[in-house]
Amino acid sequence: WFRDNFGVDEDLRGVVGGGDYDLLCYEASLCPPGAEGLILLPYFAGERSPIWDPKARGVLFGITLKHGRKNFVRSILESCGFAIRHLIEDLELRGVEVEELRSSGGGSKNPVWSKIKADITNLRVITFEEPDASLLGAAILAGMAAGFWNDLRRACTEMVRVKEVFEPDPGLRRLYDRRFALYKVLYERLKDLFPELGDDVDEE
Repeated sequence: WFRDNFGVDEDLRGVVGGGDYDLLCYEASLCPPGAEGLILLPYFAGERSPIWDPKARGVLFGITLKHGRKNFVRSILESCGFAIRHLIEDLELRGVEVEELRSSGGGSKNPVWSKIKADITNLRVITFEEPDASLLGAAILAGMAAGFWNDLRRACTEMVRVKEVFEPDPGLRRLYDRRFALYKVLYERLKDLFPELGDDVDEE
């Protein structure tokens, strides 16, 4: 959404290399943890678990004149970390213990984003050589059907390779605990207003 509407800093392309998301993550890395007081509620299309609120809307909270692109991008990446932490908290309330996060998909390719997730959730984040888990799973099942393996566990052991492990920074625990608490309070304070705004948006 941010890339499509605000673009990327093309001046960075020769410095950083890579694609658009690499440039955006680099911008985020230039901003201190906590995005200098900027918090995003990432409910651009409502939200499913754990709040189950189709009327929820995105909110960028705390904007001042000092904030710029790097703050906005950082707050977007951090909002994903807060959303994951919210899910983990819900699982733990249901008796499910979460010990680490295994990350796949396009978002797992950039180390900046993976580190942000680790710091916010206070959990180890593991990424893999093949980020496309669906593709890899299909290849493993095809290999099983073709007789390359007769044991699924062995096939997974041979095919699934860890790329990098990101450990949370204990020095950021207090900051992100406070930010996460505010993230949840913001939704609770605003949730009764979302339906009114949502109706106007839907009519337009």
